[in-house]
Amino acid sequence: MDLTVKGGKLLTPMGIVEGGVAVKDGKIVSISKTSSLPKAVKVIDCRRKIVLPGVIDAHVHIFSPGWLEETFRSGTRAAALGGVTTVLDMPSVRPFASTSARGFRRKLAYAEREAYVDFGLYGGEIERRQHIDAIPALVALGAMGFKMITGGPGYVAEDVLIDAFRQIALDDSIAIVHAENQTLIDHFFQLARQKGRVDAGAWAEFRPSRVEEEAIRRVTLFALLVGTRLHIAHLTSKNGLEAVKRAKAATQKVTAETCPHYLLLSAKDYRRYGHRMVVTPPIRKREDSESLWKGINDGTIDLITSDHCAYCKKAKDKGARSVWDTPPGIPGLETMLPLLLSEGVNKSRISLRRLTQVMSEAPARIFGLYPQKGTIRQGADADLTIVDLKRRYRIDAESFECAGDFSPFDGWRVRGGPVITVVRGNVVAEYGQVVGSAGFGRFTKPRGAV
Repeated sequence: MDLTVKGGKLLTPMGIVEGGVAVKDGKIVSISKTSSLPKAVKVIDCRRKIVLPGVIDAHVHIFSPGWLEETFRSGTRAAALGGVTTVLDMPSVRPFASTSARGFRRKLAYAEREAYVDFGLYGGEIERRQHIDAIPALVALGAMGFKMITGGPGYVAEDVLIDAFRQIALDDSIAIVHAENQTLIDHFFQLARQKGRVDAGAWAEFRPSRVEEEAIRRVTLFALLVGTRLHIAHLTSKNGLEAVKRAKAATQKVTAETCPHYLLLSAKDYRRYGHRMVVTPPIRKREDSESLWKGINDGTIDLITSDHCAYCKKAKDKGARSVWDTPPGIPGLETMLPLLLSEGVNKSRISLRRLTQVMSEAPARIFGLYPQKGTIRQGADADLTIVDLKRRYRIDAESFECAGDFSPFDGWRVRGGPVITVVRGNVVAEYGQVVGSAGFGRFTKPRGAV
């Protein structure tokens, strides 16, 4: 046997199990009481720890040369430290644009050389009609799904979006939509200019939640008409949540995600963190974050993702004088799980079982990786995130492995965090140190939604 993980509490499909797992050739071959585990080359003692199915971050921005300084090397090292065993990377820009088979292959080659954890790649961002033509080839190459934006740079026209939905449905893939209304964004931006508002608080005030709600209503209607599976990225608001809830009630094939910054920060924090807190869609009011927590627990929200986008201070500070010049995005791979354990599980906002569902099982199911990933069961990949709910430490952005050197969560004291990250039976990070190797991460293709 290559590895045994023993003595902890395992989060399995049957619930919490006392004991351990045995691993051979990267797969879980047995789950049993500690006393029944076979001898192995390597043994991990997990007493007083909890063993979760490997965390899957289904929304990261790692590889976009010319836009981000991040690489697959730095981004997946960050993932390993954050307890993330698989990342799903959003589309890149030229010359690695994921709108063609050629660009997709070029990006894949970099990932295969550099990745420390397993990874999947999305196709898109679909903006023009010729991008639709590439969908079948990208599905054949293993694209996780196809990203589109309805409000913001690179937004797609409605006629192209509908035709893209139709092709995605024909290829049994999934559409991932950044849902905002571009016409409303333009309208409110003009109002902000007229009022001379350039402060950080204007970012949310002049991009209100109705911008998100309208777009969700529209794209869910389009998805219903053409029969495509639809995933709403980074849900931020009570209004948007209600739109998703109505879509699900209509038996649409709709799923949704939110992120830690929408759960734990509010618009009031713009006074504290300023332009460095800028993300799209914006962080909203406290009542919105409270609604999102409820949406996670009642099943309206299916996933929690980081939307990791690791700009450095220098890049973010382009918006120091005018928030409208700020590139939106914050690092998240190294802070997501600790924050959710500390502010979620340990404060009884979410159960450990539900956290496992939204960060491991559901992303694997939605994006076609289950039961290879997202679960602790015989035959699954031995992807394990070992956490200590009593571990206390302070988030320190200066120590990040990712390209980012700031975070609105910098200095937060947390209780609970990952201590060992195992990918296919290999330890890639332990106790704050990356111990894996570049190129170990494997390209993971969808097998169809379960």
